[in-house]
Amino acid sequence: MIAIKRKKEFIWLFLLRYVSIVAFLVILGSVIYYLLFSEARKRLAGPISPPSSSKPENFLVEQQIGLKFVEFRGDRGRIEIKAERHIALKEGVYRLEGKVAIHDFGRRQGLETWISCDEAQYDQDWRLVIFSGQVRVKRQGLDFEADKVIYRREDEFLEAHGLVKFIFKKLSGEARVLTYSLREEKLNLQEGVKIKLEPEDTRQLPLNIEAQALVFDRRERRGRLEGQVHLFQGNNFGEADWAELLLSEDEQFLRYLELGGIVRGRVKGRAYDSSLNASFLRIRPFLNSNRIHALEAEGNCQLEITSANEKISFAAAKLKILFNRWGGLREIITQEQAVWNRRNLDSGHEQVARAETIIYYEERKHLLISNFQNKKAYLGEKNVSIMAAEMTLNVETQDLEAREEVQLILEPERKEEKERAGFLSSDKPLFGFAEVLYYSFGENRLILEEKARLWQEDFSIEAARIFLAFDQREIKASGEVRMIVIRRDQKKLSQARQVIIISSQMNYWPDKNQLNFEGPCEMFFADYNVRAEKMMINFKGDSSELERIESTGGVRVAKDLIVALGQSGFYEWEKDIFVLIGKPVLEDPEQGSIRGDKLTFNLAEGRILVENQGRERSISIIKK
Repeated sequence: MIAIKRKKEFIWLFLLRYVSIVAFLVILGSVIYYLLFSEARKRLAGPISPPSSSKPENFLVEQQIGLKFVEFRGDRGRIEIKAERHIALKEGVYRLEGKVAIHDFGRRQGLETWISCDEAQYDQDWRLVIFSGQVRVKRQGLDFEADKVIYRREDEFLEAHGLVKFIFKKLSGEARVLTYSLREEKLNLQEGVKIKLEPEDTRQLPLNIEAQALVFDRRERRGRLEGQVHLFQGNNFGEADWAELLLSEDEQFLRYLELGGIVRGRVKGRAYDSSLNASFLRIRPFLNSNRIHALEAEGNCQLEITSANEKISFAAAKLKILFNRWGGLREIITQEQAVWNRRNLDSGHEQVARAETIIYYEERKHLLISNFQNKKAYLGEKNVSIMAAEMTLNVETQDLEAREEVQLILEPERKEEKERAGFLSSDKPLFGFAEVLYYSFGENRLILEEKARLWQEDFSIEAARIFLAFDQREIKASGEVRMIVIRRDQKKLSQARQVIIISSQMNYWPDKNQLNFEGPCEMFFADYNVRAEKMMINFKGDSSELERIESTGGVRVAKDLIVALGQSGFYEWEKDIFVLIGKPVLEDPEQGSIRGDKLTFNLAEGRILVENQGRERSISIIKK
């Protein structure tokens, strides 16, 4: 009985020892689990100081070697960590060392962040993390590298120091300091900012921009650079006080780049150099491309293009330069007080245009000069001035077309008399007016059309069309030709009188120094009217001094009620007389018909002489 009782006590004692051992193992396992894993789930709430480069032993609490994976979940979001070593320090501070890789899935979908570095220090709630040693961060298409990065996860804020390099697809750059708000998606670069825009074609050079600071809003894809902004593209250079840029929605291409303050640019080509100054400049690429489509400048714009032997400049309040997709020049548009200047560096010859709008078309080599609101545009050189509402100049051939109330002034060149344009003197100014003007600067000739008028001192020609070639001394007029010559009495200079000739066509014969009018023709002088099929003006020798006006073919002379008919006649300019010959007949209401061999009308004395050349010469004088 006693033996049975002892056996039962032994069994209970054995069970008690077994339960005690199991309980001990459970408690021990719980302690180990707590020591190993609970600290990875609890994080320090307060801020911490950056880690020291040294690792004093008195801070060491726990160390793990070969940490492959630690995962955080809950309200902090999902975070995955890999590192070679994990060190737990006092006050809830932890350090990761050796090939650290962190994947922060973010608190919202699509806001993932990948970080790699040599060393990372963080608090127990993962609110503040400091990365150092070749740090690489990737976030929503933004990749950057830095020597040190501070990550405030609670505020969703990154701060990088050292040599920071970043990449936005086709936009990359570097700076000394970078801050990035993950919540607002705003990037801020400071100190030595450099940006590179990769070209669409690998054969093109990239565009590099340097500044002191850059602020970029990724939601609006808009950025602003401040402080001594410089641009470089090969040998091309530009500078401004500030710049703003806008990227495409996919951040692949540049929508525009604006420069402001004092803007200067210089481009060096194979055959020319150009410079641009303005207060504001906008660079517009083609859609979905980084190729430049347009340069739009405002405020005291000045564009200069210099080649081996000439210099061309454009100046205006607004200026636009358009390019084709191959980078070639297409148009130059200047507006508001526009000025164009072309100067030959060898000869010094200069052309100037002024208007409200001046446009240059590279393909056609045309310069369009136009004004609005009844103002006239101007184009001129040393001896030529042209004003009109609109003008088009071919800068290569030097051919000009001007329209609407065209005014022409040809200043004297003081050349030898033999180089004058027909009967027009070379030492006196020549004026022209028409609705349309065609002028060749190269060949020194012009055409006036529609209400055309050309005059020089005492000569004036009006017609539907006037052609004048200076070098060939050729003058032609057609369509209701009207020529006016002022006759001045040498004895009585105050008594000036107009001599008007009207015809269908007028031509100048340089070999004879004659003006030929084809009919029917009509001449008015004093109170007389002369009609004929043809008329001709003869000049003295090779001068422009008028000598005689001849009329042929059914000549009719009329004054008041007196009419005289003959085959031909001529007006002696100096004597102021008109002589009618070829069986002339004078019809007088008072004396009837008077016939003779020659009728002489003395305009100064108001007499008509009738002469007969028979066996007995007779003269009759009729005073009127």
